[in-house]
Order: sequence, then structure tokens, then C-alpha cells
Amino acid sequence: MSLVVAVTLATDTVVVRPGDTLSEIALESQVTVAELVAWNSLDSPNLVLSGATLIVSGPDVVAEPSASTPPAVYRVAVGDTLSVIAARFGVTVARLIDINSLSNPDLIYVGDPLNIDGQTAAPTTTEAPIRAAGSHYTIRPGDTLFGIALAHGIKAGALANLNAIADPDQIRSGDVLEIPGPESQGADSPATTTPASVPVSTANGIQTLSPLFEKWSKVYAVPRELMEALAWKESNWIPDATGPEGHMGIAQISPDTITFIESNLLGRTTNPLDPSDGIQLEARYLRYLLDRTSSQRQAIAAWNQGLTGVLRDGVSVSAGQFADDVLEIRDARS
Repeated sequence: MSLVVAVTLATDTVVVRPGDTLSEIALESQVTVAELVAWNSLDSPNLVLSGATLIVSGPDVVAEPSASTPPAVYRVAVGDTLSVIAARFGVTVARLIDINSLSNPDLIYVGDPLNIDGQTAAPTTTEAPIRAAGSHYTIRPGDTLFGIALAHGIKAGALANLNAIADPDQIRSGDVLEIPGPESQGADSPATTTPASVPVSTANGIQTLSPLFEKWSKVYAVPRELMEALAWKESNWIPDATGPEGHMGIAQISPDTITFIESNLLGRTTNPLDPSDGIQLEARYLRYLLDRTSSQRQAIAAWNQGLTGVLRDGVSVSAGQFADDVLEIRDARS
């Protein structure tokens, strides 16, 4: 099979108006922020200029054969979507779904191997690839030791000790970390309370989420590790997660609470399914709760139970268990 060159035939566009944000444009156009970034080759999703013309629909493509041969197996990269991969290699989305037995074509993961030509069997999965303990990991921009440990289901302390890291806040992009096996963490290490891998949608890799946790935790002076643990408990770090009762985003915030945050704390509308907006909503509301309660446990309980209920009746059994789970996730990685 020949590799194809994707040739753009036509796209829909919009002109950015004063005050527009990329998340608002994405919401109006029913696309993702990551797709807008990719289609328009944007350096930063937080910087769009008034008057600029943005492509807001996927390009139609035709296949022009070349002499190159596509790889039998392709590993999903950050920003990839199934349609982008299909266009890149001159196959249809339906073909990729079929030969890879994908149960949810909207959810593929960074690092997943995809069978491209149908000739070579490629393992497929509906879960993020799990790096085996005892392997190695190359630090990427925006990574933190806590996030790396969380992604591998291990303790940050064990990771730091094995790699002789004196200051966990000082790790460098490009450095290679050895990932300890369970036996390296000690017999008294607490059992992992979360899945051993971080699900990453095609639009939002860990590389995208880590800088956003860092940014909004600093803006609102909220402990980053507490935010990460709460978001993990709520959604396993899936930015566009939706719950059965209408809860939305990486922190699974209810529609009423989102309206409260937008109207009283932010003064603007948001897209809770956008990674940056979702993490900002989490950080701002968590700051609000921390300011009105006496401890992190009480604030997390109020997240689950409601602030009025906690202040009036005390922490309920279920909200207390929820808070303890979040704090255990945080502490197990410390």
C-alpha cells in the first residue's frame, strides 16, 4: 500500500472576534480545542488574535500516492485523532476501526499501537498502555515526579529514591528515570488505590494536562497534588468526561456548581470539557472551599457533600470516605 499525501480541498472558517477564546469557538463549532490547534498550527491555545481567520472543520482530503510505504504499525502521538491518522496513511476511519477492533473510535491513547495495513497484527486496547515496572521513562516538558508516579501506579518517594533525586521539584526534561518494580517500594507500601495507568484521550495527553495543573494551582494557590488527586478520583484525568447526572469535565462538576463558579467566582462562561477551563474550574472552586473550611479533608468533603451541608451538619460518612480516598491518592504518591 502506498503512503498518501493529504491535500486540503475545502474547510469552514470563522473570524475571531474581540473577546473570543479558543474554547468558546470550539464549543460553537462543535469541535475540540486540540483540533483547532492542529488545523490552524497554533503555537498556544491561549493566544488567538482578534481578526484572525480560523479553520473550524476538518479538511477534506484526496489521496495522492507516493513511493513511500507506510509502517505496518503506527503508535498514536499527542494530538492524533483517528481521522488524522487515516488521512495521513490513506486509509478510511472505518478501516482502522475494523482492523484494530476499536470499540470506541473517539478514545485512543497516546502510545497505543495501531495496525495500519491490516497485514501485521497489532495489539489493540481500550486502556492506556501500562509501562511495566522495572522499565524506563523519559521525562517530558511539563512532567512532575508526582504525575509520573501516578501514571505508573507507584510512589513518588520510591521513584525519587531509586533515581537518587534529592529534590522532587527539580526534574529535567530529557532525563531518563528508572521505574521501580513493586518489590522496590517496600513491603509496607500502601496498595495502589487507583488504576495503574492514566487514560489519555487523543486530544489531551499528560503533556497537555501537567502544565495546566501547574498553571491553575499557582494562580489560585491550591496544592497541585491535591488538585491532581481529586481530578484522578473524579475522572481518571479524562478532560471531556461526562457523568450520568450531568457532571462534566476532568473534575466532574455539576451544572449548578459550574453556573455558580462562572457567575460568582470567574465572571465568564467556560467550556467544562476543555482541559484548561475544566482544571481552572476545579482550582477556583477548590480555593473557594479551602477558604471556608478548616482543613483539606473538610474542603474535599464539601466538594462531595456541599459546603452548606458540611458547615451545618458536619462531614457525612460518604463525603468523609470520598475525602479520605482523595487524600490517600495524594499521600500514596508522596
